[in-house]
Amino acid sequence: MKAKQIDTKHDWWQKVTRRNMVKIMMPLYFAPVARQAAFRTLLTIAAAKNMKVRHFDIKTAFFNGDITEDLYMSQPESYIADGEQHLVIKLQTSLYGLKQSAGAWNAKMNDVMLKHGFVRSKADQCLYSKCENNKWMYVLLYVDDLIVDDEDMKPSGCSGTPSVNTSQ
Repeated sequence: MKAKQIDTKHDWWQKVTRRNMVKIMMPLYFAPVARQAAFRTLLTIAAAKNMKVRHFDIKTAFFNGDITEDLYMSQPESYIADGEQHLVIKLQTSLYGLKQSAGAWNAKMNDVMLKHGFVRSKADQCLYSKCENNKWMYVLLYVDDLIVDDEDMKPSGCSGTPSVNTSQ
């Protein structure tokens, strides 16, 4: 974390610190949300093709997003060192509660999905599909949750991976 010295004597700083965030050039971020129709269609396809449906909750999703703006926040009370009360912290990754978090996470997830050969749906930006060895795989991104349909779902071998079989 980088610290930057700013003038805390002005009135604007007092207003900003009440919210505990400094907003400098914060653009509007858009994060698409999966449509209910896409979710219902995905479940219909899964039922028709006898696919296994799994749900994954990405607990630290928003911490993985990359922010492109300069964002600063006041120091947490437990972090302030004597004589450094006038310093602020420059954020290098997104945090929960930032307006940019959902958009940054969605952009990062989109890059990862495209890098692994998935195609983003034109009808719903949160739906990805991939055909490999004549087997289809669908991934629906809903904020920080993933719904995965796969014709040939093999265990990942990862222990502790949260999954829920929604077909029960």
